[in-house]
Amino acid sequence: MDSQTVTSNSNIEMTRNNVSMGFPNRAQFYSSCQLQNFSMPDSIIFYISKNPSTSKFYKKMIQSCKCIFIKNPIIIVPSLCFDRRKGWHTQGNRPSKDRQNDRSVYLNKLTSKIWISDSLDVWGRTISPILSSFMPQIYQCDATTVFIEKQMFSFNNLMVIASKCVVLYLSIVVIINNDKVVSLEALFKVLPNVKRFT
Repeated sequence: MDSQTVTSNSNIEMTRNNVSMGFPNRAQFYSSCQLQNFSMPDSIIFYISKNPSTSKFYKKMIQSCKCIFIKNPIIIVPSLCFDRRKGWHTQGNRPSKDRQNDRSVYLNKLTSKIWISDSLDVWGRTISPILSSFMPQIYQCDATTVFIEKQMFSFNNLMVIASKCVVLYLSIVVIINNDKVVSLEALFKVLPNVKRFT
């Protein structure tokens, strides 16, 4: 009879017929990639992989071909959060003892770019540039809900993270443009999609 062992911590291992299966590490993932023969020229495939139009389209591309992810490694997260205890994290869909329906996935040491599809929450302890220091990791932000508290960042960074925002919550925030603090009136002019502001 087949033996089956499931260990439920961060290292999940399944054994069936003496074959061990688990989550691949980076080297295993890259070694499992196979070259694809597309009906389009390589230059077009390269352009499509480097310039995805939407996060849903990019997700479908990387599900069908790992090589696309290798050419342009972007992690799509529905909700990106920062708090002083956990650092940068998102919610996964695997259960844990703290949350019955999901678990936190920590992104503090991530080397890939991040595409935020739904919401961004940044909660600081004191006014600090935590958001600004993470901006190079953000490929694109399609978040419609943005909550930022106790942060200092540039006007350009705000335009990247809130350009598609509908709900915007800013508390104890300093936004700087050309060494000057940006006024609320200026924010409303450049963020016309915002329906609710607090």
